[in-house]
Amino acid sequence: MEKNTEQDYQAIRNDVNQLRSDIASLLKTAQSSGKENFQQTHEEVVEKLKHSSGKVSQQAHEVSDQIEQKYQEKPLIFMIGAFLIGLLLGRVLNNK
Repeated sequence: MEKNTEQDYQAIRNDVNQLRSDIASLLKTAQSSGKENFQQTHEEVVEKLKHSSGKVSQQAHEVSDQIEQKYQEKPLIFMIGAFLIGLLLGRVLNNK
């Protein structure tokens, strides 16, 4: 299950990076095309953003569901993990 969660997380990161690249490319195209094509390009950016954000949101929900399922299967392990992370953060913040 950890590999699926990690793969889903990487897929989300890849989608976000692709979205950034697409937006940058579309904005460069808009600048070179002039004001006439800017509205059309703007609409394309908005549409891609909606599509990508929906996809990322869906993947985030799937990862969240997987984590929740793992928590329900082994709640003690998650509580111990949260406690240890709290201890580590406390140590790091107290040392500064």
